[in-house]
This record gives sequence, structure tokens and C-alpha cells, in this order.
Amino acid sequence: MHRIVLIITVNVDSGLTLLVNFFVGTSFFLYWDVVRFQLMVIRLLEIIELACGLDSGEDAHRETVIKVGVIKRCGEILGIRSLKENSFKKLTDSLTCSDQPVGQFGLVNVHNNVSSQQQYTESFQEIVRLRLTVEDSVELCKEGVGGTYFIRDEQNDFIAVFKPCDEEPGALLNPKNIIKKPLMPPGGGAIREVAAYLLDKNRAGVPETVFLRNVIHRQLNNGDRMIPKTGSLQRFVPNIGNAGCMGSSIFSVGDVHNIGLLDIRLLNLDRNAENMLITKNGNDFRLVPIDHTYSLPETFGYIYYEWHHWRQAKIPFSQQTLQWISNLNPEADAKILRELGIPEAAITLMKLSTILLKAAASCGFTLFQIASLITRRRMTEPCQFEKFIALAKHQYSLGVLEQLALEFIHSLKQ
Repeated sequence: MHRIVLIITVNVDSGLTLLVNFFVGTSFFLYWDVVRFQLMVIRLLEIIELACGLDSGEDAHRETVIKVGVIKRCGEILGIRSLKENSFKKLTDSLTCSDQPVGQFGLVNVHNNVSSQQQYTESFQEIVRLRLTVEDSVELCKEGVGGTYFIRDEQNDFIAVFKPCDEEPGALLNPKNIIKKPLMPPGGGAIREVAAYLLDKNRAGVPETVFLRNVIHRQLNNGDRMIPKTGSLQRFVPNIGNAGCMGSSIFSVGDVHNIGLLDIRLLNLDRNAENMLITKNGNDFRLVPIDHTYSLPETFGYIYYEWHHWRQAKIPFSQQTLQWISNLNPEADAKILRELGIPEAAITLMKLSTILLKAAASCGFTLFQIASLITRRRMTEPCQFEKFIALAKHQYSLGVLEQLALEFIHSLKQ
């Protein structure tokens, strides 16, 4: 490596050619696209900075010019012709911004920038696809009732969780075949996993989740022949167990509130203890919500929340949380869900639950009290939310619905 740095210092072009050939020769870069090109250039730029002394920050313009030149020359050496002008601009912008943090696997990870976050997500998918070419990289999860698979990295550690649509509870190729009548029809769970991640916006901490298509692997439940599968792919969260392993008193008020607010917005039908993982950092225990297959139902029914009667749920919301609730935009959330293909009936229920949540929170209701509006005391007795649904029938204006929700909440307080 020292020899390569010396070559760059003397002759940048031959040094780059040597470096590019080195990276092409490694097994990591099996084929080329914009994402893999970006990964390689990140590493090249680190070496270029070392060779040319660009880490001092004294000449930002010179640094940017050299970096852009490096990117262009790398593309020429590789013969990449598919980098369109707009793609090239996004790439150079992300690689020449000095204040961008580099996340896990050395990928650009800027959560406040949509295009950069998209590149990060695409890179995560590519890493997983590489691992799916390895025979023993997939392992069926023994827990749960659906076809859920862990994907391992080269160190044999779990990095992702894949849930094929055709192996969901009740589906034909479900490997466990435990449940004959699932809470919701099979096939729609994957898209709801992605929806939960997008609507959470990193508030409750739903792990990064994407839709992965055309997955082929021998260790999936393929039936009589190997078939391409589609499903949800979620980043694996290292944990010490789930919420059922410890007493609820150790969990923070913020974590319980954030998960509860997400469940109410999504009308999650399956928030049991096993669907809240526990992570530990020193003496700090955190809850991570997973498994949103049974969220965003098209028809309302019986709901049970594990956290409903926890002490934290009865503590008033903080001012910061109340402001966050006030800023919720059900119409914007509806747009995201429509683009994913979530049925309109489910979107309508999400909007109504969000509107009622905002009204109740503004009137001083706690998480426990709001959850009590959405859960039935008895299986056959309608809850308050079902009564609100009936009142809101044929009302389509957001302003009218918000006013109706406030009047409804005030009537309950009297």
C-alpha cells in the first residue's frame, strides 16, 4: 500500500490505474454499478487524501477539484459509460462533502438527505445480495409463525432479516404451517414492514427496512423448484432478548411512548413482548420495535398492546413529544402509503387513528388513555375509536375530521 501511495504522489494517473485494478481483483466487487463504483471511490479517496495531504482542510476548493477528477478518471479506467449526468452529480456531491459521516460498511449515511439515504439503503441491499450468493448464509428463524430468515455476513454474524411474501403465515409455502387463519391475509406483510419503517421516520427506531425482489436461495422454502422470491429486508439489530425477558420497569418512558404512538398510528394488531427487542449499552436498556406484518389493517378489530398497562404509558407526554404529535401530517403519511400500494381502506383507518391521536394528546390524554380509546374492553363491545369511525363516515375534509375528533374527545371528558 505504501508503494501505491508513492506512485500516486509521483504519477496520479498510473497510481489510480493500479488502485482500480487492485479493487477489481478483489472478490467484493463482483460486478459494477453506481453503488459499487461509489464504494470503491470512497476507499480510493481515503488513499488519495493520504498521498496528497488533503486532510488539512486548508484548501477546500483544491480538495474538491482533485476528488471530482479522481471520480471521473476511475470511471474512465473502468469503462463505465452508464453514469448519467444527474447520477454523476449526485455521486460527486455525496463524495466531496467533507461534513458527511460515513456509516457502517464505509457507506455514505446522511439521514437528513433523501438521495444520500437512498444510496445508503441501496448499498445495504447490494451487500445482502452478495451474501445470498453464498450457500450457508441463510438460516430459518425458529421463532415466530412465518418464514423469517437470518442472513449472515462473512464473520457468521447476522446482518439482515428477510421475510418472503409467499412464506407469510397462511401462505402456501409457509415452512411452519402453524396458523391456518392469520390476523390478515398473507402476501401483504412485506409492504407493511416497509411502511412502518417509512412512517416511523426513526422516531421509535424501526430498523431500516426495504422491499427486496428476485431473491433466489436454496435454503428458502422453494417447494418443488427454485423460484425468485420477493419480501421485506430489515437490518438485523443485535439484542439481548425481547421485552418478555425482563420487567417493564427498566424501559425508558420515551421508548414506550414512541413505540406506543407508532402502534396507534399504524393500528398494529400484534404488539406483543416478542416484537420489542432489547438492546443494552452500559446500563442503558433500549426497546426496538420489529415485526409490523399485522399493521395497517383494512378493517378494524380487536387490538392488544403489550405496553398498554405499563407504568410509562400512564406518564404524561413531554412538551417535545406533544409538539411532535401536533406536527403529524396524516395526508402526507397517506401519500407515502399510496405510493407503496397499501389499500385505501387501510389508509383511511390510519388517517382516522392519527387524527384522533392528535386530538386526544392536545386535550391532555396520556398514552394509556389514548390506547384505551382504541382497544375493546370486551371482545364484542365496540371501542370509542369504532364509534368515531362511524361518526366520520362520508367526511373527507381533513379540517372537518380534525374538528370532529376534538368534539368527540371533549364529549368523553364531560
